[in-house]
Amino acid sequence: MRDADVIFEWRTHPLGDDPRRALLFCLALAVTLAIVWWSFRHLGWTLFAALLLSGSLYRFWLPMHYRLSETELESRQGFLRVTRRLADFRRVELEARGAFLSPYAEPNRLEQYRGVYLPYPADSEPLKRFLRHKFPGAEPGGDSEAS
Repeated sequence: MRDADVIFEWRTHPLGDDPRRALLFCLALAVTLAIVWWSFRHLGWTLFAALLLSGSLYRFWLPMHYRLSETELESRQGFLRVTRRLADFRRVELEARGAFLSPYAEPNRLEQYRGVYLPYPADSEPLKRFLRHKFPGAEPGGDSEAS
């Protein structure tokens, strides 16, 4: 995606955006590592557990960058970059904290693996308007706010 084509660009960081969740995350990580230390009494296993937990929870502690153009959606987190064409999505559900883009016209059990969840930026109204314009059938999702 070229920089000239980008309409929206924003960043979300779950660890930095919600201090309560960040505190709960750090507390759960510390308790888990303390249990590992108490169980094995070995620094190597505790560090190995810390590495596994950190790697599996990277979506929470690494910021996510989004870029949206008229034809593409690009998401980047760490070294992972995924670009999807907007033409691949057939349904959009506008929810309270973000929009879910699904490749299926009707709800399907596979959409949780093939769909994309876009958390809203700080000013979400322009993005919502764009999604409603691009996908005329955009509807509020299950736990949505009235908008």
